[in-house]
Amino acid sequence: MVFDPGSTGYSNFWSRADWYCKFVWWPRRCEISKKRIWLTQAYKGIQMITGPGDPVFIIKWLSKEEFLFQRLKGNI
Repeated sequence: MVFDPGSTGYSNFWSRADWYCKFVWWPRRCEISKKRIWLTQAYKGIQMITGPGDPVFIIKWLSKEEFLFQRLKGNI
């Protein structure tokens, strides 16, 4: 899978999300590499979308390596 932050699926999430380094107790999947993240440190991205109604929260997880790589590329 080729990561393209400009595509419609990743439109503005990466730059607008708030990122937190968390310890992952339950198994998760890295959004980019699709590798399993479990019992380690990882980054949790949360974006809130508001509008006429209840706010919607989008949550995505990145491994530490993928977060660093995307940060260096300037996508986050």
